[in-house]
Parts: sequence; C-alpha cells; structure tokens
Amino acid sequence: MAKKVKRTTSKDPRQVFVQGKPATLVGKAVRVGAEVPDFSLFIFEEGIVGRFTKQDVLDFGKPCLLCCMTSVDTKVGTVQARKFERYLSMLDRNVVGVLVTSDLPFTMNRFVQQEVIEHMIPASDDRAGTFGKQFGILLEEHAVLTRAVFVVDQNGIVQYEQVVSEFTDEPNYGAAIDILLDLL
Repeated sequence: MAKKVKRTTSKDPRQVFVQGKPATLVGKAVRVGAEVPDFSLFIFEEGIVGRFTKQDVLDFGKPCLLCCMTSVDTKVGTVQARKFERYLSMLDRNVVGVLVTSDLPFTMNRFVQQEVIEHMIPASDDRAGTFGKQFGILLEEHAVLTRAVFVVDQNGIVQYEQVVSEFTDEPNYGAAIDILLDLL
C-alpha cells in the first residue's frame, strides 16, 4: 500500500488532488458565515424531472447537510453516502440531507433505492455544473464535482464547509455532524 503524502493547496488557483495529481476548482469558494449561494439541481421523482433550489432548502426551515461528490457509483462515494445516511437517520428528520452528485437523476434514484437512502434527497448537477460553480467545487479538468460537505443553518448561512483535498479521501463526518447537532 502506497504511503499517503500530505499535500497543501495553493490559494490561486484553488486545487484539490485526484490520485495525487492537481486539479483546478472552478468558482468562488463558499466560506463559513456566508449566505448559501443560489443554485439549481435536478431531481427525478415519480418519472418527472424537477428542480431543487436554495429556496427549497430555506422552505424546510431546518439545518441542511449538502453531501457532495462526483458519483455514487464510486467506492468512496458509496461509503460517504452510506455513512451520512446512517448519521442522519439518528437525527429524527430534524435535518434536511441532500445528496449532490454529477450523476444523472436516474442513476441517483437507482442508488437510493438500492442502498435504501431515506434521509437524503438525491439531486443531480449533471448538466451545466451550476451548483459546482456556485459552491466552487467543480473540477475544471473533469467537469464533475469534487468531494465536499456543507452545513447550512435554517436561515441559509453556511456553518460548515469542507472541500476534501484528495479526491479519493473521505470527508470528516464527525465535524459536520457536530455542527448539525449544535444547530438543533
């Protein structure tokens, strides 16, 4: 097993690493204390493609976890979705979970049905990467989302953000859940 090398990212341009190789992030970084940016994601319910937006998050009136990744069909993506599903299941639906990927909405629905994901709304940024650009997590070289986690309070203010520096690493689940617990 290869030893992992700790890498630092430069400020300009913003980067993450994909299996040790630098990849540029498109868009402005979303920071703690900022208002959640406007966004539009695709959802697929009962055979109809719809939209999921910032306003939908605000309308819930609850803290929101945005669990972001390239695809649920990757090993780390599957693990990340399963772990956050398990944590969210313990919060008694007091938190809105959104599983945001670059997958097609149909892929997302297959995954949530197969994995019995009940505490996260499957939402796709597969077309223009507008969510990725708004949150600063779109990989320029690959045109897909990188791995990231955001916690937004009921007023639409970002309370936690993590862009995972190595694409193949998992996020810090505990830190995100601790912030959610503080918001309840």
